[in-house]
Amino acid sequence: MEAILDTIEDPDLRPSFIFCPELHYVLNPHTHKLMRVWTDVHTADDWWMLQVHFYIPNSRIVLILVG
Repeated sequence: MEAILDTIEDPDLRPSFIFCPELHYVLNPHTHKLMRVWTDVHTADDWWMLQVHFYIPNSRIVLILVG
């Protein structure tokens, strides 16, 4: 666990980690309306579900490994 925390807290590596789920949208060229796109695991609905399911108030870290 110490090695994992050292890696996550490394300021040089921090930009490489995504800790929160994201919603991404693009403008549909045919309808001119925004549409949601899924590009990575952190943009999928399952990521949102896991974040809610495993949320622990005031916890320091939640680690989800995807294999």
